[in-house]
Amino acid sequence: MLGKYFLRKFCFIVPLRNKATANVWDQTVRLCIETLASVSRQALVPSEVILVCSEFPDVVLPSNVTIIRSDFPNPKPNWQDQHVDKYNKIRRGLVELKKRNHEYYVMKFDADDLASDRLVPWVLDDDNKTGYVVTQGYRQRGRLFELVKQDFHNQCGSSNILFASPDQLPDSMSDNRKFDLLSIGHDIAVETFERRGTPLAPIPFPGVVYRLGHGENITAHYTPTDDPQAKPSWKFYAGKYLNHVKALPGNLRARRLRGEYYGDQVALGQKSRALD
Repeated sequence: MLGKYFLRKFCFIVPLRNKATANVWDQTVRLCIETLASVSRQALVPSEVILVCSEFPDVVLPSNVTIIRSDFPNPKPNWQDQHVDKYNKIRRGLVELKKRNHEYYVMKFDADDLASDRLVPWVLDDDNKTGYVVTQGYRQRGRLFELVKQDFHNQCGSSNILFASPDQLPDSMSDNRKFDLLSIGHDIAVETFERRGTPLAPIPFPGVVYRLGHGENITAHYTPTDDPQAKPSWKFYAGKYLNHVKALPGNLRARRLRGEYYGDQVALGQKSRALD
């Protein structure tokens, strides 16, 4: 069984917002370190992790984390520009992945979410060569966890895992060909692949923790555009995030989840490899 894990590789691409646009930079960094520890801590088989950012403190991270630092301009404080910045960083991560000339399962992963340590082994063992969707997960606010039993992928951006050969990845930042990992949003991926006749397979367990209420979510703080008449973002997203959830006692659930979703905040290992 373990031999199958070496036929394919799995990579998390983690874009991080700029320091100048963070609400509280220390909080942004802390959440990101927890995210990196979580996605790096997979059972039986290691994942690869690419963090793309303008800056990041010199801290000890898991050895399978590569940091790519580039001079990304500060986006304007609105949802649209923030997402352009996010996808520019994802593109930069995919360009780096292209250089490795290997087939990958790729997951775009927000820098404040957490992954189950069962996620990578399950995908690599099943290996459908199309992709997967996280339909079940948890929403976390402080110590309160809410189980989302279906349609989690319509709420959380860290929910699609797509298979990509080298020719399905961009050659450079100026490569404007359409690539699924850049052109298909998390909320339309399921329908898009179903129309193609190659549906994404659902992960059969809660695969991700979507953390909210900590002050650093883009969708929680920005209006859709610079239009002063635009509705506040909480109205813009009202109803989208409130279906199919069940509140659970926070302390008990946190203890039960911690082993599966939380890695050590600063994992033992050498300093991550940085690419400037």
